[in-house]
Amino acid sequence: MVSEYIERIPKSSLLYRTPELPLTRLQPLFLNVLTALQSLSVEPQKVKLVEDWLDHDGLEFAKGRKPLTYLFSVASTPRSFFEKTPKDDSVYLRAESEDGVWTLRVRTDWDADDREHVGDFFVVVDAASASQFENALQSEICDGDLRKDEERG
Repeated sequence: MVSEYIERIPKSSLLYRTPELPLTRLQPLFLNVLTALQSLSVEPQKVKLVEDWLDHDGLEFAKGRKPLTYLFSVASTPRSFFEKTPKDDSVYLRAESEDGVWTLRVRTDWDADDREHVGDFFVVVDAASASQFENALQSEICDGDLRKDEERG
């Protein structure tokens, strides 16, 4: 199933995504991505937060604006990452930069056997910032945990 949100992304933007990973692998990757996103702006950033139910039932709930550093606290540990993200099926926490340069969408859950916390996320970056973003995350992209969606390019 193609995400309802992905359908809305402008073709000029680049999409990077992870497969579903154990949170012990996803959490440090997420923090690296946040650091790369933080470097795309010289100004301290605020993000618009949304509880994103688009893939669940088509709804969105605005959660206000917070400093980008809030997302670092959300993912400070695998446990806090799990506890501070929505728990319904196909419901994401979405953060959008105020300048419109990037959007980040993350979900955590239990694995199919209810044994391990897992999650996935994707990042949409405008074309003008994509090269800087990729340079900051070369090893993560090369390792395959963060994948560029080539069909969108």
